[in-house]
Amino acid sequence: RKDTVRYGGHTCCLSLRGAAGEYIVVDSGTGIRDLGERVMAEAGEAGSGPVRIHLLLTHFHLDHIMGFPYFQPLYSPHATVFVYAPVAPEETRKHLAGLMAGGYFPVGLDETRSTKVFLKCEPGLVIGGVAVSSCPLVHPQGSVAYRLECGGRSVVSATDTEHPEKGIDDRLAAFAGGAMCLVYDAMFTPEEYAA
Repeated sequence: RKDTVRYGGHTCCLSLRGAAGEYIVVDSGTGIRDLGERVMAEAGEAGSGPVRIHLLLTHFHLDHIMGFPYFQPLYSPHATVFVYAPVAPEETRKHLAGLMAGGYFPVGLDETRSTKVFLKCEPGLVIGGVAVSSCPLVHPQGSVAYRLECGGRSVVSATDTEHPEKGIDDRLAAFAGGAMCLVYDAMFTPEEYAA
């Protein structure tokens, strides 16, 4: 976006649409708010048909989930939000419910009108014809990269990762190999890493 090229912007939220028309979203940073508005506007134009969102969470640091309470499909009885994470479904639900609890947010997760399904991201996952795989990343408290593949095309999202002290993360390099697009952190310069 032209208004955020130099400063600012949103925290992590990547989206794409599968061949079946379902949204696949990686992380729910602040960018998910704009996405939710667009999804619901499109659903309104289509006569309020069912909306299906597949949200893949890399980890639960605040910058990757802080937009979740502001995601409009959560509040629609026509929406089903599938939430995948690299941990047990109960843990994912607990983290997101905590974000929307008591003094943090005026509406609790259970008060939202959408259908919510919490799942662990398992090998062999396919969403609307898109194959989803994951790779552990080097990050405090852990994180994962996701690879989305369909029809010979592939995108890898690998945010919030640090390379080992010597060299690159060979596991991530192999996982991202051959991808058409790599979404990757570029937070620190080589000089900052050395310090």
